[in-house]
Amino acid sequence: VYADKGDLGKALEMYEESLRIAEASVGKQTDCYAVTLHNMAGIFFAKKDFAKAIAIYGSAADIRRNVLGNDHFDTLVS
Repeated sequence: VYADKGDLGKALEMYEESLRIAEASVGKQTDCYAVTLHNMAGIFFAKKDFAKAIAIYGSAADIRRNVLGNDHFDTLVS
């Protein structure tokens, strides 16, 4: 919602909090964590911080590859 309203700073803040919660509750090597990373990367992309977006998209894709496998749809769209 914050990103859609143009408040990218607040959106990023919320994703950072989501990452902390996901890490504490389910760990980093989970699809839940990867989804949050993927969404966070979208915020950096919107902010035109392409280097950071690419790095975070890559991290999300790596987790999904490990958790879901190479042929899973969510891995392929990462």
